[in-house]
Amino acid sequence: DAQRWSSDALSSVIQVVLFWTENYCSDFLDEETHLALRTLLLSKAMRNVPEAVTITKRLKVKLEQHKTNASPLDGILDSPLPSSPKKLEFVSISPTDLARQLTLLEFSLFQAVNPLDLV
Repeated sequence: DAQRWSSDALSSVIQVVLFWTENYCSDFLDEETHLALRTLLLSKAMRNVPEAVTITKRLKVKLEQHKTNASPLDGILDSPLPSSPKKLEFVSISPTDLARQLTLLEFSLFQAVNPLDLV
């Protein structure tokens, strides 16, 4: 029964990692995080998990793409920015991108909120 539970837990973790790398692959593009996840996925415990191969291949492709066209804004903005800041118009930025950027700028304020402040 413990082995079945272990198998179920592993399956759940793999599904989360699969979803995470599929939708938020930029979280794994720095060398240290990428290497840690790759080491885990290639470990002996993961040899019989087909999704581990899928995730490893996906990460490899994304890392190669990231190295060839690395930009500090990759994964943050949905719409491309113009080449010159003079050509940037406020209405050309999507509302989602604007909200993301404002959230990033004000992250320290959000981080300072204690859970008890919300009660």
